[in-house]
Amino acid sequence: MDRCRAQSLDGEVTAVDKAQTIIPPIRRDWAALRAEQDSPDYQPGEQVGEAIATATLQQKVDIALELLSAAAREFGEDLVIASSLGKDSTVVWDLAQRVISCPRCLIVTTPYKPQATKDFMHRFQAYERAHGYDVRVFQADKEPLPPAGLYNTDPDRCCDLLKVEPLRRGLAEMGARCWVTGLRATEGYTRREFRFIEERDKGLIKLNPILPFTEREIWQYIACRKLDVNPLYELGYRSLGCEPCTDYSMGADERSGRWKGRSKCGGECGIHTRPLTGECQCNEGGCKVNYEDEEVTR
Repeated sequence: MDRCRAQSLDGEVTAVDKAQTIIPPIRRDWAALRAEQDSPDYQPGEQVGEAIATATLQQKVDIALELLSAAAREFGEDLVIASSLGKDSTVVWDLAQRVISCPRCLIVTTPYKPQATKDFMHRFQAYERAHGYDVRVFQADKEPLPPAGLYNTDPDRCCDLLKVEPLRRGLAEMGARCWVTGLRATEGYTRREFRFIEERDKGLIKLNPILPFTEREIWQYIACRKLDVNPLYELGYRSLGCEPCTDYSMGADERSGRWKGRSKCGGECGIHTRPLTGECQCNEGGCKVNYEDEEVTR
């Protein structure tokens, strides 16, 4: 059996089995996981922070596999993996394939994605489709497209048109009741309070299974599983987006190269903060759009 080993942050050597497709029996079902997350005593920052600091890589992998397996049992074909074509999405897709017999994938692209990302997307889609997986690509289909330079003058609006709207349409067309992301709490200042399981939109669950993974652990997992990644990482990028809005990141904040030089620097494109169905469930003040004025494509 093909095995490889990874060094976790606490110094313990952990094993990741490349050939493994079945995980140990699930300890908790979806209802138990939801109950834990919905408990009034649950503090997402503290709970995820503890996992980041104390869990080994293998333990974090087990957490992710448990969440994905339970969600697959609960939602079946109504579960969709969202891919940004970045390193974190690569890890989530691999984890999903280990516990879900035929996961489905949604990709949002824009006219401003780097050519290397577009080429990687086409290779990924062709390969996974050839192996029987449902991988769909969505992009803005409204005419006219945002005027050139909108990413400089109004980056929030640009992201809304080119990323948020296609994601809404994609989730609706694929009948998603649960979508899975590659969010990680250590990526930047905007992602420290996310939960493993969220219901920001009524009837639409968002699952963040790799929330406690660190950047180093993502690369450890990729190396152990021998996964292909976007070639832009070889040039030194740490967080990938549209070409005009992506630069090199310095320091601890992986996302500091996103929208560099703009008020949006290191922030969010909106897919994790904007409403996706028109009926927001959150009371955390994170949604910035007036629902009555927002056009929602279903």
